[in-house]
Amino acid sequence: MRYFLLFLFFFIFLLSSFYLFLISQGYHISLSERKIYQTGGIYLKAWPKEAMVFLDGKFKKRTDIVFGSAFLQNLKPKDYLLEVKKENFFPWKKRVGVCEKTVQEFREIFLIPEKINFHLEKDNVLNIWPFNDKEIILQKKEDKTFGLYLFNFKEEKEKPLPFFKKLKNETKIEDLFFSKSENKIFLKTISDKTKYFAFDLEKDDFWQEIKKENFEKAKERKETIENKTFSLWQGNLFLEDLEGKKKIMENVNSFLVSPNKRKIAVFQDNEIWLLLKEDDFEKTFLTRFSKKIKNPFWINNNYLLFSLDDKIIVSETDTRDILNYYEWQGFPDQKIIFNFSEKNFFVLSKEKLFLSEKIFEY
Repeated sequence: MRYFLLFLFFFIFLLSSFYLFLISQGYHISLSERKIYQTGGIYLKAWPKEAMVFLDGKFKKRTDIVFGSAFLQNLKPKDYLLEVKKENFFPWKKRVGVCEKTVQEFREIFLIPEKINFHLEKDNVLNIWPFNDKEIILQKKEDKTFGLYLFNFKEEKEKPLPFFKKLKNETKIEDLFFSKSENKIFLKTISDKTKYFAFDLEKDDFWQEIKKENFEKAKERKETIENKTFSLWQGNLFLEDLEGKKKIMENVNSFLVSPNKRKIAVFQDNEIWLLLKEDDFEKTFLTRFSKKIKNPFWINNNYLLFSLDDKIIVSETDTRDILNYYEWQGFPDQKIIFNFSEKNFFVLSKEKLFLSEKIFEY
């Protein structure tokens, strides 16, 4: 009997040691399924920090206070509903498939505030256009005409653009854009006829009326990523590389390159497509809306901001499972410009210019 007990205890010790060894190596023993399998995990990083992480509706942990990250390990291989929540923010959720010996990563989760506050910045503003990371171009109502200004929103100062007095007889600015490469402002105006102008910002008094084709050529948008050049010409998106130039999309209104140059968002009237560097910039459908998409901007490497009628939309671009997008009530006839350096945005509506609070910290 004594030898039997010693043998039994020795057997239990070996079995326990073997079990602990399997657990330490990432294995899980399922008695109900009668099998041994290796586990997987989920790593995530989210803003704001100390957000709550849920798996299949059960609270697991908070993201840490230093990096805003969390690691869920020793997970059985299967599909989970992953949710990240924080009070006063919209929740983020994805259906995540966990596989053996793999870790699913979500490194750019941004929780968007449920409410956004605005303050009135200026009155009598007819139009706005982006310029640089600290200034925008304003068209302001002045008696029976208008003025054009560079508005430094960091210093709260306006600087009149010297050429605007030459446009007194032009009744409407139909189009305006700034060419960073040429350091010029180009305008399309309408009075008794349509005219096109170019203004050199390095020479205060230098301005000239130009031909339509020169205006359109200057407006052609080009972006080069490594050895690939993307260009938009008359609604067609082209790709030029070592193999030549080819048209890759039609009916395109605009395209934007993400700050890290790994994604290109392509905007049609109601649809958004992605060209991803990891997929050699093959076309991937992102989302579709019933209303026309206007004023799109990247706000970081994974999220877009744009307007739909009187709604302001923030959408992620992670195409795994459902797409998280969020909606704020905006303003009638709104026009938006996002300020990348301050992480807030301007909204022009009914000749009033509003500025939002900061929507995230980094």
